[in-house]
Amino acid sequence: MITRRSLLGMKGEWLVEIFISGSPFRFGTAPVDVTTTAGDVVRFFEGLDEQTLSASSEGSPDFSIAVAIDAGEEWGKIIGRAGVIERAPATLRRYFDGQILEESRLVLEGTVENFAYGEANERIQFDIVRRARTASRMLPSPGMVVDDTTWPVQPLWQFDEKIVGSFYPIIIGEPGSGSTTKAATEALLVETRTAFSDERLLIAGHKVSAAAVTIFDYTDEGTPPSASISVSTQKDKVGREISYCQMSGSGITVDPGRVYYVGWPSQGGGLLNANGAGALRGAGDVIAWIVQTWTDIPIDGARFAGVRELLNAYKIDTYINEPVDPMAWLNAEVFPLLPVEPRQGEAGIYWYMRRWSATASDAIARLDADAEQIQRESLITTQSSQVVNEVAVAYGPDRSTGRHNFRVILGAELRTRPNDEIEAGLVTTDDRMIGGYRAALSQSIYGRQPLELAADAVWDPATAVLIAQDIIAAQALPRRYVEYSGGSDLESFEIGDVIVLNDSSVQLLDVVAQVLDVTFGGADVVLSLELFDDPVVSDRLAS
Repeated sequence: MITRRSLLGMKGEWLVEIFISGSPFRFGTAPVDVTTTAGDVVRFFEGLDEQTLSASSEGSPDFSIAVAIDAGEEWGKIIGRAGVIERAPATLRRYFDGQILEESRLVLEGTVENFAYGEANERIQFDIVRRARTASRMLPSPGMVVDDTTWPVQPLWQFDEKIVGSFYPIIIGEPGSGSTTKAATEALLVETRTAFSDERLLIAGHKVSAAAVTIFDYTDEGTPPSASISVSTQKDKVGREISYCQMSGSGITVDPGRVYYVGWPSQGGGLLNANGAGALRGAGDVIAWIVQTWTDIPIDGARFAGVRELLNAYKIDTYINEPVDPMAWLNAEVFPLLPVEPRQGEAGIYWYMRRWSATASDAIARLDADAEQIQRESLITTQSSQVVNEVAVAYGPDRSTGRHNFRVILGAELRTRPNDEIEAGLVTTDDRMIGGYRAALSQSIYGRQPLELAADAVWDPATAVLIAQDIIAAQALPRRYVEYSGGSDLESFEIGDVIVLNDSSVQLLDVVAQVLDVTFGGADVVLSLELFDDPVVSDRLAS
C-alpha cells in the first residue's frame, strides 16, 4: 500500500511494458531495475516521455494515453519478425524506488493502438487504450418466463393464458414493507387444478428470505381481499427453483384472469444475501450482486469494500419483471438515489461516496499550508448552480395504482408545514416534515427552494430521509473549491479521501475537504478539493 510517508522526497518514474508475441519490451522515464513478486529483476530502459495525468480521467471506463519513446530499437525489424503490434497488450505504471513491480500504481492496462514508427533513430508513438467492458446478460434472463416449457399444461390443470410470456419477478429487498403491508409486486397464477384444490401463485423466480407474504386480489373494485400466506419453493419444468404461495384455503378467489399482487413483510424480503444474513437489501450489496452476477465488468473490490458498507445504510426495495440491461437498471433506479460517482481502479470499476456532511473525524490526513506542506495553486471559487433547501421524497410505490404510499419532507422546521398553501387556515402540523439546520439557514438566506423526487426503489423511511439529507447537504448552501500543490507524497491520496485543510492566509482554518482529483507526473502534485463548510461558520459569514 502506498503511504504518504513512503513517498516523501521520492521522485516517481513512469514505466511502460509492451508484450509483442509474448516478449516484453520495457521502457521508463529513467533506467531502472525493478524486482517482481516472483523475485526476478527486470530492466526498464530509458526513453519514455514524461506524463502528466489527472486521476479523474484515469478513472474513465474508456481511457487512453498517448505514449512516445525515444529508444534505438529497430522497430521495422521487430515488426517484421513479430508481425502487427496493433492491439498488443500494454501497461503504464507509476513507480517509486524500492517498490515491487506489482505494488507500483497500475495506471492503465490496455492494448496498443495507432502505433507509428520510422528508422532506428526515430521515436515511436502509440496509444495505450482501455475499452470499457460492458457485456452483460439481460435481467431477468430469457429462460425466466412462464410458457409451455417451464409450466406445461397437463391433464386436469388449467393455465392462466393471460400470464403466458410473463417473466418471473426478481424481488430485491422488502417491497411493500411497513407498519401495514402494501401491494408491491406482481404474482403469477401458474397452476390451477380443476379436480382438486391446488392453486399456486408464483411470487419470485428464486428462493426468498420471507417465510410468509401478503397476497392481494386487485381484480374487482373496492378494498382488495388479502391474506397472509406461507411461502414454499419448487422447481419449474427446467429445474429452476422458484417461490410460490399455495392458495387453497386462503379465502381468496383463484381464477385465471384475476390480478394478484404481493406485499413483502419487514425482515422477510426477496433474494437471499450472499452473506446468508436475510434478504439482499443494502445498496452496496445490491450493486455488487448486479455487477458481479449479471455482467462481466470487474469490480475493484478492495477500493469498493469500505464504500460498500457505508452504502448498505441505504435500503433498496423493488422488483424486476421485464428484461433490462443490469447496468442501465442501476443507472436508472439505484445510482440517482445515492451520493456516489464511478471510478475505474486497477482491478476494475468502483464507486466512491461524496461526503458532503463529512467531519474532521472522517479525515485521513491534515494538510497545512502554514507549515509549507502545500501551497495554494488557484483562487477559491464558489458555485451555487441550483440551491435546494426543501426536499420531498415520495417512496413506496403502489404497483397497482402507480402512486406512492409515503412521503418525507426535509425542510426548515420539524413537523411544521410551510405557510404558503393555496387555502389559508390549514393545520400546519405535519408529521412528514423533518427539520434541519442547514435547510433552515439556506431558507433564511435564499428563501424556500423546494425539490420533489420519486424514489421508486425505496420503501424504507430511513433511506428516504438519507436521500433528502444528501440533497440538502449538497445543495442547500454554495460550495467552495480550490487547488493545492505539493510534493510526491500527495500521490498517495485517492479521489474521495476526506482531509482537513489549514491555510490561515485565506481564512481556511482546519476546514474539512474532499479530494475531487489528483494530478501527478508534473513538477508538483496538484489536489483539487471541495470544501465542506460547517453551516454554523456559514451562518456567521452570512450575517
